Amino acid sequence: AASPSSLWFMKKEKGSTGRHITLLRRHEIDANASKGLYVCPRNGAIASLEVPKIWTINNRKWDNRIYVLVASIEPYVVLFRAGHLRFSVLNYTDDNVAPLPPT
Repeated sequence: AASPSSLWFMKKEKGSTGRHITLLRRHEIDANASKGLYVCPRNGAIASLEVPKIWTINNRKWDNRIYVLVASIEPYVVLFRAGHLRFSVLNYTDDNVAPLPPT
């Protein structure tokens, strides 16, 4: 479960290469939920929780994208499409992370 100090990354649906990313703390998400807003806090955005322990391959961050659609539960029908594997061009260290302002 996310802690109150957890960071959420809000990315606009058409953003890429780190552009259009906003960081929110858990209490900002909870404030919306207390108003009955159980949707992504930014219209047209995708929210993801920070990864506390980053996995690296040869000291590089990476992401693997695949596409899965569960078309039906009964009968069980799943469509799968291979995506891609991306690696960062920079080695990952904690020095690469800029501190956030206090909340």
